[in-house]
Amino acid sequence: MTFRRPPPARPAAFTLIEIMLVVLIIGAVMAMGMPAIYHGLRQQGLHKAVTDIVDACNKTRAKAILSGQTAELHFAPTDRKIEAPGMSVQLPDNVILEMLDVNFSEYKDADSAVVRFFPNGRCDDLTIILSSVQNQWRMISLDITTGIANDQDFHR
Repeated sequence: MTFRRPPPARPAAFTLIEIMLVVLIIGAVMAMGMPAIYHGLRQQGLHKAVTDIVDACNKTRAKAILSGQTAELHFAPTDRKIEAPGMSVQLPDNVILEMLDVNFSEYKDADSAVVRFFPNGRCDDLTIILSSVQNQWRMISLDITTGIANDQDFHR
């Protein structure tokens, strides 16, 4: 009786060519996705600025209503800062402050501007127009009877 030995088992491993092919495919997928990621990050500045300003308005409004006292939202356009109760907002460098009107007066180039929120929910009139370096425009305004901030696309 003769016994046959099975052929030696080949170790399970990837070849160098297979690994290089996978790396090449991953690199191609990443290269195709980079422009979209870069574009999304550049737009984040305007979106973040709008969200931060609306949040600052909402916090100031809430403080006025809950405390029963007038609360103030402070703008420093030349420093590109906004101060609300419990928060501070710095506008990103890629966002341009095109207009800052409080009670129908322009404050874009002023050192400071103040928007008052009253305990009954009312507030001063405020309109802000922001633009990005990609030529996107957003307008934020306050409803003077409710003090609620609204933001919308703005076309020049």
